[in-house]
Order: sequence, then C-alpha cells, then structure tokens
Amino acid sequence: MEEKFIGKMIEEEVRRQNFSIKEFAEKINCRRNNVYDIFRRNNIDIDLLKRISIVLQHNYFKDIAEDMNLASPIQISEEEQKKLRAVNQFLEAVPKSFEKLNLDVAIVLGIKKGVEKDIPLPDFILSDFNITFTIGQTYEERCNGFWGNTVRFQKVDYVGAVEMVEYINQIDGIEYVDIAIDYKTQEEWDEAISFILDEIRYLYHPRTLNYLNELRRQCRQ
Repeated sequence: MEEKFIGKMIEEEVRRQNFSIKEFAEKINCRRNNVYDIFRRNNIDIDLLKRISIVLQHNYFKDIAEDMNLASPIQISEEEQKKLRAVNQFLEAVPKSFEKLNLDVAIVLGIKKGVEKDIPLPDFILSDFNITFTIGQTYEERCNGFWGNTVRFQKVDYVGAVEMVEYINQIDGIEYVDIAIDYKTQEEWDEAISFILDEIRYLYHPRTLNYLNELRRQCRQ
C-alpha cells in the first residue's frame, strides 16, 4: 500500500482540479520549483497550508488534525497541534455560523508580494464584512507597533471566549474587527459572529452596512 502523506494528497488534488503547476504556484505565491518540493513533503508549515487550503477549497487542517502522521513523521509540538486544530475548527465553524444567518461568506487571505512582504497581514479575511482573523493572536499583537499612528486599535468590549480588537486605518477611514483564532465551540463562534455583525451595524462605513442590509433583503424575498 502506498504511504499516505500530506504532499501527495495536495498533488492529487491539484491534478484532480486540472491546475497547471505554474497556475497553482502563482495562486499560493511561490515558485514553480517549490510546488514540486511541496508534493514530496511529509511536513508543511501552517502559513503555506492555509494558502493551499483556500486555493484548493479543501480543509487540510482537518485531515492533519485527524491524523497527525500526515504532518510529520516526528512529534509535533503541543502548540502547533493546538493551532492546527483551531484552524481546522475555524474553517468548519465560521461558514456554518454565517449559514445560520442566511449570509454567504468567502474566506480569503492576503498574499504578500513585493514591498508587502514585510507588512504583517491577518491570516484570513471576510472582505465583504471587514472581519479579519489571526491564528492564536489578535492582529494588534501581530503588528506589535508596526503601523505606528496610522492604524488605531481598540479592544472590543465582549464577554465571551473570543478575543477581538477593532482597528481603523487612519488614512482611508475604514474600520475592521479582528478575531483571534483559537479553539472554540460552534456555539461560541455563533455567538461571536452574531455579536460582531451587530457591531458592524453601528460602527462600520456605509458600504459594509448597505451590503449587509441588501443581503438580508434578498434572503427575505
């Protein structure tokens, strides 16, 4: 029986979806030769895996959380295991939370290119709702003063299992909410998403509010 490992699973899915190697490399922001290296791996880092999961629309965090041998033949640290399980649960739970509210979501992520490579980015973005997510920390913690006075952060006054911060880009005046990704129950995610959508109604720029109202209007028809 052929040995099962994460790189081989990714290769099979790339072939199944008829991606060319060049196209897949561009989508995950790496070089063509690196793609062949990924196909041979039996371990992979979280940042790369999240890009691959989004591009292929397959939750590889779930595969690894259920079978740690897919990630590495050696022992994975407890901290890394927690992160893998948390991202797996996030990718499963958040779409369900929005589905219960009759809202569609597209989970995307920022790709660092050129001068942006040194800029700290959130791990995942719900661009239509101005909600971002960072693994194991808030975006404020990740930035660690990087933006100086151009981005202002304020912790969300929320009682629950979810840590959130609001932040506003002082240049264009657009506001966001960032949520730290750690392990939460489906109910905790449901509560957090409902709370943050209520925040959007009062805090965010009109484009976001109008978008939400239009979605709800369509759902009622």
